[in-house]
Amino acid sequence: MLRQHRERLELMAQAAEIGFWFCDLPFDKLVWDDRVKEHFWYPSDAEGSVDMFYQRLHLEDRERTRETIERCIAKGQQYDIEYRTVADDGHIKWIRAIGSPFLTNRGGRFALTAWPSMSRQNDRPKKQPNCWLPLLLRPTMPL
Repeated sequence: MLRQHRERLELMAQAAEIGFWFCDLPFDKLVWDDRVKEHFWYPSDAEGSVDMFYQRLHLEDRERTRETIERCIAKGQQYDIEYRTVADDGHIKWIRAIGSPFLTNRGGRFALTAWPSMSRQNDRPKKQPNCWLPLLLRPTMPL
């Protein structure tokens, strides 16, 4: 049953182009799946880090994203933001990321989903519905 559930979740994530990433707190080494690496223009064998994350963010989005992440972790609140990632050749992707910190007395983890916000009008991202995302983010077992 667990294997079937995981396979279905992977199919949904693949169809929606959703990537998943995690990190132990404090925010340093990032564990990215291949889709997130693709969203950030990195090869599938790249090891993620917070420096790599900010390096690929559009300059105009970095400080706002940093402040949002810090506030989310400090207050234990959900993270929901859109930002642009920039490739070495200048190509840009709009990404929407939603996640939450999971804090315990042993420390914590930060878990996020990320997917393209590809529908844009006048260079503004169009928000996609996310009514099912809280179900994906709700932990069913300890992280």
